[in-house]
Amino acid sequence: ARKGDVVLVKRAGCSTLQDEEDVIHIGLFASRDHRVARLSNRLNTSSIEAADVLKKWEKRRSAIFNHVNGSNPHDRELYDIIIRTDAADETHIVPFIQNELMQRGVLSESVQARLRSGVLGTN
Repeated sequence: ARKGDVVLVKRAGCSTLQDEEDVIHIGLFASRDHRVARLSNRLNTSSIEAADVLKKWEKRRSAIFNHVNGSNPHDRELYDIIIRTDAADETHIVPFIQNELMQRGVLSESVQARLRSGVLGTN
């Protein structure tokens, strides 16, 4: 990551990299109902079963955040950009993030040029 532009997606990344320069922390959030419906569809299961799975995942996620630095994954102060995903999918979210990163000047000129030319897309 220190050698160029990197997108790092990981649990507690906003905590483990909180003191790094040139890092933008992006939090993707959705309502519980939306997350249950999406998980139910993905797992091809009932919403009751999906809610149970989600509850277990959230408990594990909270434990990871707490272990890393005593934080809570729902703490909005951990993020520079917060995106609600209830009404958007990756076809809208990825270009939004790309635009935000370009405006903040955290991408190299070569990556910015490739994004503008369409060489780097959302796929």
